[in-house]
Amino acid sequence: IPAGSRANDDMQSHKWLVYVRGDAAEPNIDGFVKRVRFYLHPSYKPNDVVEVCEAPFHLSRRGWGEFPVRVQLHFHGDSSQAVDLVHHLRLDQRRTGLQTFG
Repeated sequence: IPAGSRANDDMQSHKWLVYVRGDAAEPNIDGFVKRVRFYLHPSYKPNDVVEVCEAPFHLSRRGWGEFPVRVQLHFHGDSSQAVDLVHHLRLDQRRTGLQTFG
């Protein structure tokens, strides 16, 4: 986000998106994923834990720094245990506006 389009005291220099989906042939995973819980950096408190309960399972925010995002997958069925993944959020340091895979 260019500095000229933000307030002088707004340090949120990037807009980012984190998501969980299937592969290109079958991106829809709501047949077996019930919900996804994203654990963000503590600086996002009180909104540092976000639960998405329906597809698409994605979360978009603004921020200024990189951090590990804990992603917890909850599956359909009573006996299914949650699975935790960690994804390191990477920001485009060149500010090209292009998606950065990290």
